[in-house]
Amino acid sequence: MYPEPTELIVLVVDDDQEFQNIISHYLTEDLRYSVVSVDSGKKALEMLKEQSFSAIIADFQMPEMDGLELLRIIRSQGSLIPFIIFTGQGCEEIAIDALNAGADFYLVKGEDPGPQFLALRKNISEIIARRQADEALRVSESDNRKMLSLLKATLEATEDGILVETIDREIVGHNERFLRMFNLDKNQVEGKTGAEIWALVSDQIIPEPHSSIHTKPGDSNHSTLLSFKDGRVIESHARPQICEGKIMGRVWSYYDLSERVRAEDALRESEAFNRGLVNNLPDFVMIYDNSGKILYINSSGIAGLMIDKEHSNGTQIFQYILPEHHRIVKENIVRRFKGETVPPYEVRLVRCDNTMLDVMVQATLIPYQGSDVVLAVLTDITWRKEGEEALERYAQSLQMTVNALATANKKLNLLSDVTRHDILNQVHIILNYLDIVSSEQLPDEQRKMLERIEDATSIIHRQIQFTRSYQDLGVNKPEWQNVQDIIDLLTPHGIPIQNKVRGLTILADPLLPKVFENLIDNGIRHGGEITNITVTANLKDDGAISLRWTDNGVGIATNKKERIFEKGFGNNTGFGMFLIREILSLTGISIKEIGTEGEGACFEITIPRGSFILQ
Repeated sequence: MYPEPTELIVLVVDDDQEFQNIISHYLTEDLRYSVVSVDSGKKALEMLKEQSFSAIIADFQMPEMDGLELLRIIRSQGSLIPFIIFTGQGCEEIAIDALNAGADFYLVKGEDPGPQFLALRKNISEIIARRQADEALRVSESDNRKMLSLLKATLEATEDGILVETIDREIVGHNERFLRMFNLDKNQVEGKTGAEIWALVSDQIIPEPHSSIHTKPGDSNHSTLLSFKDGRVIESHARPQICEGKIMGRVWSYYDLSERVRAEDALRESEAFNRGLVNNLPDFVMIYDNSGKILYINSSGIAGLMIDKEHSNGTQIFQYILPEHHRIVKENIVRRFKGETVPPYEVRLVRCDNTMLDVMVQATLIPYQGSDVVLAVLTDITWRKEGEEALERYAQSLQMTVNALATANKKLNLLSDVTRHDILNQVHIILNYLDIVSSEQLPDEQRKMLERIEDATSIIHRQIQFTRSYQDLGVNKPEWQNVQDIIDLLTPHGIPIQNKVRGLTILADPLLPKVFENLIDNGIRHGGEITNITVTANLKDDGAISLRWTDNGVGIATNKKERIFEKGFGNNTGFGMFLIREILSLTGISIKEIGTEGEGACFEITIPRGSFILQ
């Protein structure tokens, strides 16, 4: 039985004005009815665009457009409005056409209108009630389909795996996320029970005393963590499905906590690591607020300051700082809280046993327990300060020693210069007298003796001259010297020098020019007929510079290549080549002879990296 409609608006379409009035009269005897009348099908279509009606009563035969044509047009527009054909022609063929076109019923105008319109009123009410019920059902089904579609879309959109079961544990719903979580396919779930599904997935899970899938639907809300053998951790929640106060089943939700669990584990490990690291640092680590109140101090700080561990927090940092340093510490706290960068600085701490510690303070502003605080790292530099003080004392003592040595050296040099000058004067006197005597007629034996005396005196003269050069060796600090300029300023003694060195500056003792002067002197004395000297410089594979001094003389025998640098070796004083090596070695420069006997001498001077500039 359909509920009767409470308000009915009927559109009457008839070209007979009288008949319009008759239909209106009989219908409106029922107060639920109201009637709107038009005299053509065209006007009826226009009226339908402007107003909604509960039903249409149309005459079959009308000019321009009959009732059947009007019916077809309305139905073609998708309207299901109740439509009654009411005409004076009782033709069965017309009735069939009307019903086939979608008319709800066909009524023939009779001679007794009272019962006829009463039946018409009743039929219209029933048709409208049925149509309204059908429409409501259609709308309800459409809404249900939309709701189910929305629910399914929601289930698929959630990050949780969802499983729905009845009171009898029969599975009636799930989403794809659930299938992926438990490595299942659709056929393994549909039509199964919770116990059957647990049997399928239990081998994936590390056994626990109770599993959420085994919980009965009538139990209270339940939450469990499932640990999978592949390392995943999934949290399950169970909620009863209640309809009209009655539990109809249960909804399971499964959320993958693996990433969160891994992150929490990593965070705990990191916190433990950082806590252990900070606590065991050799430096003192302190956290204090803008008033200097200590909020944290690590084990090294507690031990270093000899603080009672139970009372380490809550004390003031200033009670451990030398009073003279309070001001700078306070100023730096204020600067940090203003956002300024404070460079590391030194303060002196007073330990609980009144001994002192010097520390380097490096600090920054950090958030801690909801507030900005200072994180300070205090590095014990007591040993360094003690070392600096000892080094300063040593430096003062060394300076005094250097000054004393300089004074002594000055005196010795003065004495040496005076002594050398006096000896050379006497040597010159001896040589002059020998020259006078040599002009006299003397026996051969005496003349030979005089020549030996003259030679010995000349050697003494050269040796004394050498002491003048050796006295200055290493006295002055090394200098950067241009090799090309030094060679160009040499006195070649008639031997042309091809200077191919360009842009080479080396760090050497100021006596470096004597190196090349002695090389020329050595060539003249021992090289035979030398007609050419060539000087070149090349970069070696190891990054050093090879400076070569080459002549075209007789060369040096293989067994003498090293001996020529020994002190006293040779026919003259034996100090020339020795002095060369000594001058060069002061700045790490080496020299050796690499020439071939009979083809000329070749002295290779090697300047290490860092001791030259090549432009």
